[in-house]
Amino acid sequence: MNIESINKKGILKNSPPTLVRQQIINLRKASPCINCRQIGDKVGVSRERVRQILSQNNLQTKRFKPPKPKVQCLNCGKPTTHKQFCSIQCGKDYKQISVECSECGRIFQISKNELIHRIKRHKIDEIFCNKQCYGRYMGIHKAKANYKILSSLSKIVEINFRDLINDQSN
Repeated sequence: MNIESINKKGILKNSPPTLVRQQIINLRKASPCINCRQIGDKVGVSRERVRQILSQNNLQTKRFKPPKPKVQCLNCGKPTTHKQFCSIQCGKDYKQISVECSECGRIFQISKNELIHRIKRHKIDEIFCNKQCYGRYMGIHKAKANYKILSSLSKIVEINFRDLINDQSN
């Protein structure tokens, strides 16, 4: 074998078919994780020819893929191949929490993100199951606050009005 018979990839030019066949079989057995194209590039034949030779010798034509690792569902603990949850329902259940309405006392489900959003938006520590409960709460509690403001304003106006009358009479 001389240097001129080896091509740029280090493969023998015009190598005998039995040698190519044996190289393909040895590569598949040595490293089952490489695909047919990679084997063909190393030996100097097409991917299809590699597939044909492997299937004639009852070897695996597709590369070996290691199985996905099993992970436990964050909600129920069952083994799963999914990223976090074994089902869509488990994902919803995990993200939902039970909360009691501050107005009517009804227990309802709400997502954690929505709960945080409501607390930030309303700037109150109360949580409501619907708009009616929110309206009742605001009507009762904000009306008292507005009444206090109005009564203090009316006292200020009365004082200023008395001062005006006293000034005009003098």
